[in-house]
Amino acid sequence: MKIHYQDEYGEDLYIAYNTVTVPRIAETVVITDEDYRVKEVRWMVEGDYVVVTVTQNLIRSRDPENDNSGRLAEMQRAIVAVNKRQDVSEKKNRMLTEQVVTVRKHINQRIQQERKES
Repeated sequence: MKIHYQDEYGEDLYIAYNTVTVPRIAETVVITDEDYRVKEVRWMVEGDYVVVTVTQNLIRSRDPENDNSGRLAEMQRAIVAVNKRQDVSEKKNRMLTEQVVTVRKHINQRIQQERKES
């Protein structure tokens, strides 16, 4: 049996003769030192051959040793949480400062009124 490996545009990349195993969809095959992903498998009844359509659009697998995206996302969430806490504490400080200023003004006004009355 022959297997014709074609790209997405119908161009023959490689023809394998006398092969028994046919790759499945989504498997990775190596043709001329390049990785291809099997996109489609068509069995041709006439001629006893199989046409395998492949693409170079690989699905990237996650490498746990080099995968820093999880750590990066965790750091970003921590930064956002710290920023939120800082914003809340700044709002509380502003409110307390405004209350202190208001109380001082009120006390000063009372003192001035008492001085005027006495």
